[in-house]
Amino acid sequence: MPSDIGIRGITGQGLIDLVDDRLAGYQNAASPKKKIGFINEAKDAVWAILKNLEQDYFGQTSQGSDATQANYFAALATNTRSYSLPVDFHELRFVECTTSGFEQTKFEYREISHPTFQDARKTSNVDRTLFPFTTYYYTIFGKDQFIMAQFPEANFALTLYYVRWIQDIDTGDDLNEVMLPYSKKLADYAAKKISLSLQDPTQWEAWQKEWKDDILEINNSAGLRMSGDPQYAQDFLG
Repeated sequence: MPSDIGIRGITGQGLIDLVDDRLAGYQNAASPKKKIGFINEAKDAVWAILKNLEQDYFGQTSQGSDATQANYFAALATNTRSYSLPVDFHELRFVECTTSGFEQTKFEYREISHPTFQDARKTSNVDRTLFPFTTYYYTIFGKDQFIMAQFPEANFALTLYYVRWIQDIDTGDDLNEVMLPYSKKLADYAAKKISLSLQDPTQWEAWQKEWKDDILEINNSAGLRMSGDPQYAQDFLG
């Protein structure tokens, strides 16, 4: 078991309390808003470590039934080639067509400058007499745009398999289930950043060595989703 398992159901306020425990006499030197800001900086740091393991700890699938959810992705329409990606989208892994009768339809990524994408964009529509097993080309453009080269021939329902961002934690929010085992690491990072910024900011660079050791600990506890091959964590600090 990892040595830094957090409290089940811990909230943002619970993380602030953990930070305060570590700050001791410096508790009042930073506001709750500043503390939660450093906690979210720590959250992003741990996210980057786990993301670099490429084990899809933050894997998510889209759904098209509830537009209020972060993983919402609308069904395709025959007269539209641009769609908004889920709000928590970071990186696309796979696109699956779930519309009955079109399960063999393929979606392949091409850069917007790729000749195949541009040729398909000019053609606009798919000719099934030429391509009975249709391939649609798409690109990811800007912050959140899923852009297709061709118009869909039907109102396709797609499932996107993607890597998601972890949204920022607020005081009343429950800690994300993937981040939960690392609650103490989040508190350690935030408390150290606060205390060093108050005392001697130049020490932050020296403390990075300690954080690199923590990376190894996180790697050892998090990198065993498939134990047949060795996994290596890249240092997100460069």
